[in-house]
Amino acid sequence: LRLNLVAPFICIQTLVKKRIEYNRIRNNDDPFGIVILGSNTSYIAKTNTAAYGASKAGVNHMAACLNRELALKGYFVTTLNFGPVSGTDMDRVTRAELHWQRGWDDEQYENEIVKNIPQRRFTTREEIAETAWFVINHGRMFGGRGVNFDSGQQQG
Repeated sequence: LRLNLVAPFICIQTLVKKRIEYNRIRNNDDPFGIVILGSNTSYIAKTNTAAYGASKAGVNHMAACLNRELALKGYFVTTLNFGPVSGTDMDRVTRAELHWQRGWDDEQYENEIVKNIPQRRFTTREEIAETAWFVINHGRMFGGRGVNFDSGQQQG
């Protein structure tokens, strides 16, 4: 909870204060977007993920509330909710856990995990970066809601 919910909240508070001060000194009102990394686990109940899922659901709600509070100042806050991402720390931890629990090797892990993903693939770090860039440039149209992209996992 501290890492996924409290830390982003404190960082956003600090960032907004600094940006308001920056804009005041520069005498401008440049709009500003904030993107928080979420997870589709905020919507999908999974075994052994209660704290993680609850913290990510909290991130979605925090983004919606902060977006509402900051909109009048020209800022927006949006969450990116994505599915499993290959090559990340979470991916390595999950692989190790399932190897220990079920004896899965890397091939079994990938085959079993993607069974519940209609597109049969993991999200990539590059896709997260590209989506974050898109949201920063067009974030007002999302109105503080999470952007969900997970290769269709929430449907599967």
